[in-house]
Amino acid sequence: PFTAWGKKLWDERSDNYQKDDPTLKCWPTGVPRQAGTPYPMQIVQTPTLAIILYEGAAHTYRVIPTDGRPHTKNAELLWMGDPVGHYEGDTLVVDVTAFNDKTWLDSAGHPHSEKLHIIERYKKLDPTTLRYEITIDDPIAYTKTWSTAYIYKLKPDWQLMEYWCTENNKDAEHMVGK
Repeated sequence: PFTAWGKKLWDERSDNYQKDDPTLKCWPTGVPRQAGTPYPMQIVQTPTLAIILYEGAAHTYRVIPTDGRPHTKNAELLWMGDPVGHYEGDTLVVDVTAFNDKTWLDSAGHPHSEKLHIIERYKKLDPTTLRYEITIDDPIAYTKTWSTAYIYKLKPDWQLMEYWCTENNKDAEHMVGK
């Protein structure tokens, strides 16, 4: 449900084959795009934090306080936003604000503005399945709030591997279908 601003940006990205994709510059992917990548992630929980480590996307990680604190007042605009989390039963709910506008919501180029506000829900459905749901609210890019979800198969015996992104990639045009 694009606004005129969101549709214009979406059309530009579609028309130029996503040549300005931030990941081609080795920039962080942002949220929720990181959740939709094919790379594994690991969630580490403590009594006051949830920490998400991502294999891909230039050594990206997130530290999510779950101790009841509010969002950072006058937070700096960040690649992965300012998260605060809490549990609703066995579901980790993460409220994220204070995004910069340099990331894309997905690899197709869905835009967002600095007004992006998301709610993430992580719920283990069974011993090997995790459901990730995200609700997107951005009145600059979209006319209404919308949601999407992913299902992950858990692999407790896997380990994250090193991932390197080479900044100033001179061959990026071959990655965008030109």
